[in-house]
Amino acid sequence: FINVRESSMAKDKRCHRDDTTRHSISLNANFMSSKQRPRKLRRLWWKSSDRLETSSINSSEISDQDMYEDISFVKDNPIAPKQFVALDCEMVGVGEGKRSALARVSIVNYDGTVAYDKYVKPDEEITDYRTRWSGIRKSDMLRAISTPQARKEVVAILHNKVIVGHALKSDFEVLQINLPSTLRRDTAKYRWLRQLADIHINVTPSLKTLAMNILHKSIQNGEHCSVEDARTAMELYRMVSSKWETDLKGQGKTFMEDQYWPMKLLNQNGSINNA
Repeated sequence: FINVRESSMAKDKRCHRDDTTRHSISLNANFMSSKQRPRKLRRLWWKSSDRLETSSINSSEISDQDMYEDISFVKDNPIAPKQFVALDCEMVGVGEGKRSALARVSIVNYDGTVAYDKYVKPDEEITDYRTRWSGIRKSDMLRAISTPQARKEVVAILHNKVIVGHALKSDFEVLQINLPSTLRRDTAKYRWLRQLADIHINVTPSLKTLAMNILHKSIQNGEHCSVEDARTAMELYRMVSSKWETDLKGQGKTFMEDQYWPMKLLNQNGSINNA
């Protein structure tokens, strides 16, 4: 067990948030026991001996260029847990076309503690709160910060971090930031997670499906919660982190692995069919 302190947030019945009270959490609290886990998951299980550190918010101004100017820390050496954060955003519709705009952004640390969670007021008039999915209501805008301020704060937190999330492209678009692929761990794209969830390799899974099939955890039952979604993405990453990082380091070295070959070209024993 380790003690952590989460950032101060008001309780919200529509989305779970923790108080600032000091509490203990188990490193494997939200996971299955070793006996319950499928055999193919056991060897990938995150080691409880790994030390966790919660990251603090850097309030200094950091540009997009500064944020990923030096990414050498992800190339050769193992990445420390404190350098991982998970991000998720909720969007609303703005303007006549009801274009997506940022309305809430949440960031959690490697161990799931909340590093950032704020409502954001779009620059344009909100024409669709999308409450059924986003959980955003008009009253939330009373305590919202501006989009430029949110972006400035988020960029500061993401400095020198590897970002975990699900379908990160949409989150980065509404935040108007861009990061190289070396700093992204997108659970919607990692094929090994699809295999563990028993999903066809060419089908992009939802976070809800991955959570249910792999973590045996039910999420997004009604209105979505960006804190819950970010935590879930991080849980999925932690489960397969060793293999994921190994796969990334091995990219470009060989194209003879099964994942690079169309299945119709392979026999059951893995050899190539003769055309």
